[in-house]
Amino acid sequence: MSYIRGNFQRALDNAARLQEAASYGVNNQFVLKEIKKEKKEKQFEIYLGNLSQTGGKSFTDTIDFLNGLKSSEAKEFAKGLAKYKTIEALAGNFASEKKGLGNVIFDEAQQIGKGIGPGELWISWLVEDARVSGGSESFDILVGGKNKYEVKSYIGDNAPFRLGNAGAASKFQWLKDMQSLAATTEKIVKIPTLEQQNPELWAAAVQVNSRADKSSAADYARGEISKTLMGSMLNFMKVAQAAVEERQSGYDIIEVKSTQAGKPNKTFAIKPATDQQISAGSFEIIDEINPKDLQSETVLFRELVKNKYVREGAAGLMRDINAGIAQVEQKYKGIKFAVFRTGGLNISSSLMKMDVSDPYTLDQQYGGAKAAIINVSGAILRVREQV
Repeated sequence: MSYIRGNFQRALDNAARLQEAASYGVNNQFVLKEIKKEKKEKQFEIYLGNLSQTGGKSFTDTIDFLNGLKSSEAKEFAKGLAKYKTIEALAGNFASEKKGLGNVIFDEAQQIGKGIGPGELWISWLVEDARVSGGSESFDILVGGKNKYEVKSYIGDNAPFRLGNAGAASKFQWLKDMQSLAATTEKIVKIPTLEQQNPELWAAAVQVNSRADKSSAADYARGEISKTLMGSMLNFMKVAQAAVEERQSGYDIIEVKSTQAGKPNKTFAIKPATDQQISAGSFEIIDEINPKDLQSETVLFRELVKNKYVREGAAGLMRDINAGIAQVEQKYKGIKFAVFRTGGLNISSSLMKMDVSDPYTLDQQYGGAKAAIINVSGAILRVREQV
């Protein structure tokens, strides 16, 4: 008797759930029939409830979409609804699920427009209790009320993917330091005498600034850095570091400051001196110099050595880039990346780091190609998921 009562109660509950579906606006009898046939009334109720939380065109357009399904499509929809418990389980069946109606639902976001990415509604259909973010949240998909995912669709494109606010170029110190070094190269190419004095350094700076009227420093400032620019900057860095190390001049600039008003600071070039000579005041002044005039070799090398990547080389740059990527991972702590690629769906909690045996070849892992780990364009850092 209790078994009969249990079945009767389930039948009442399921009937109520289908009535609930009608209250959301679903009036396609093909859909309601197939949902009942598959005994997925509860899953359908959760699916519609999540859609209503997403709201906006994601909700209204999906209801219209459901109401427009034909009999065979409704059957396919009901079979696929909440078929997987997790996105990870779905990932292993990407190819088989992204066809037929699945392919249509995957691309539905393109019809809806702004605010929702390709594949998000597809996940919410196939994965039980998967809700698409309403837009004000820091993630794209929430599964089971606790598991968060950031969804990126790069099907047909193996490039690093675009981050949100966490990837804003202004957040990364290494870009500011590279901008400063690029600005130095722009000053160098304006010093005609340097072509004879230090031809290798001159040529490396010219290479950085070989793109007609475009400013390399401005490209770093606005976060629009090409692979070519990155490569030429790495070369300049290498040449500049070698030039600085070869010079080994010791102390060669003295700055004298005054505590009296109206007495400006003065900077002098001195003959190279040791620590002991400086401490003893035993040094010889050559001439007063303008600390901003890079036509002075002493001032030029002082400018170069101030930049950390001339001092530390490309190894320092690789370290800082990877620290920036780790900074992004921390920002997304507790959120997994779900990245659609050609032929698959990658799920990852971590991002790839740059790793080359010769740091001066970092540009091999930069840009928009398949081998690239990062790219900076549109003022945003782009990264690649760790698979």
